[in-house]
Amino acid sequence: MPDSRLRPRPGHAKALVAIEYSILVSIFHMLTRDQAYHDLGGDYFQRCNDPARQARCLVS
Repeated sequence: MPDSRLRPRPGHAKALVAIEYSILVSIFHMLTRDQAYHDLGGDYFQRCNDPARQARCLVS
């Protein structure tokens, strides 16, 4: 379920509203900027927490 990252803190209903809001914001930006949807991938959050990437950021 996509709201599993948000569910422990605010509860199931608020997590769903947060996801709905983020979808609406994405749609708004796609329509106003006339851009197609670009999927970041299923492992996006795992790639963000990559230790090698964090080390590069800290070095720079």
